[in-house]
Parts: sequence; structure tokens; C-alpha cells
Amino acid sequence: MSNVALKLLVGIVGLAAGESYAFVVDGGMEITARQTYVIGAGSSVTYTPPLGLVVSGPSSDEPSQPQTYTLTGRFDIEFYRYWWRSEISMDGGTLEDTTEQFWAQLISTELYGAESLPEFDLPRFSLQVIGDTLYGNSGPCFGPMPPNTYCTGFSTGLPSELTGIFQGQALQLDGLTPAGLFWGAGYSYHINAVAAVPLPSTLALLVSGVAGLLGWRRRTA
Repeated sequence: MSNVALKLLVGIVGLAAGESYAFVVDGGMEITARQTYVIGAGSSVTYTPPLGLVVSGPSSDEPSQPQTYTLTGRFDIEFYRYWWRSEISMDGGTLEDTTEQFWAQLISTELYGAESLPEFDLPRFSLQVIGDTLYGNSGPCFGPMPPNTYCTGFSTGLPSELTGIFQGQALQLDGLTPAGLFWGAGYSYHINAVAAVPLPSTLALLVSGVAGLLGWRRRTA
């Protein structure tokens, strides 16, 4: 969405509420780091077939009970910083507000141990990073958005979800990827991973909790 469209949307929201209005006047995104993680011991994925049904699944021999597979391999995480600068008319003056958000995405995955599950892969949707945690889902309204913007999208299927926590050089991921239209069917996974090389200083600061609002600055109109 262009800055012009964002200005119009945020301004309309403020005016409709009968309050001071805000315009997003600038914004951008930058890649802050890219880190490789190696999947270690205790990592697994479980495939749960649709209950009471025998249908073609991820292999020619559809299991009738949940099956768990050991996972190994590696993946990369790319980290991003999004920022927006807004001008807010208030009390005869103007406030400047700069907001930043930190996001990440799993890329370049290589998974071994679950070759009989060709439909399974780690998700590629956006993950929000807050302190030492990250979270994401495949819903159409989850992703980087400027302040005071709204989304009314919907999904026809069950959403995939992923949560994670950084613990120094280690990263734990837990996720769920539904399969088909039946609740409970699909893939659940737990991953213990370790950074292939020490985390860069910028990423170490990011996961230690340096995130959020940069602050307000008031100026006269």
C-alpha cells in the first residue's frame, strides 16, 4: 500500500471518530539480519489423519493413527525492521510519532526424517518478533501494518500457527499446520534448533527486547 493510500486511510479513521486525525507521512522496511539454525535432538513432526476417515494423504499408505517422525535439517530466518512516521494534529499543534515493528520469516528450509510427508514444510508467513519471542499465523490480516490501520480479510481454511522463543543461541519452535477441512487433522511439530554461528550483535539486541515505540516529539503547527 502506498504512503498516499495510508495517509488517506488513517485520516479518514480519525475524522470519522470525531477526534484529531493522523497521517502516515513516511515509512519503510530494512533487513536487519539473516541467521542459519541447525535442527537438533528432540525435534519431531506428528501427522494426524482425519478422524474416522481413510482418504489419500501425504503418502500412498494413509495411516489410521497419528504418526510421529524425527526431524533434522536446517533453516534460515530473515529479520526485518518496519517503521512508520506519523503526524497527528492535536491541540492546535502537531505531534510526530515514529512506530517500529520487528518481523521475521523462515526461508531456505531443509528437512530430513519426514520424507513420507511431502506436503509438510515450515511456514513462510510473517512472524512478529517481540523481545525473545516470535509468533505468526497464516491469516490474511496478520502481518506488518502501519498504526491505525484495519484489516477485514477472511480465510476459507483453518489457519496455520507458529510460536517460538529465543534462548541465547537456541531457538524453540512449535507449530500447527491443518490439513483439509477436518479439525485436528494435519501436522504438529516441535523443533529445537541452535544458531549455526554466533548471533550478530544487531540480532542479539533485537531478541533481548529492544523493540517498540520510538517516542513522541511535539512541534508547533
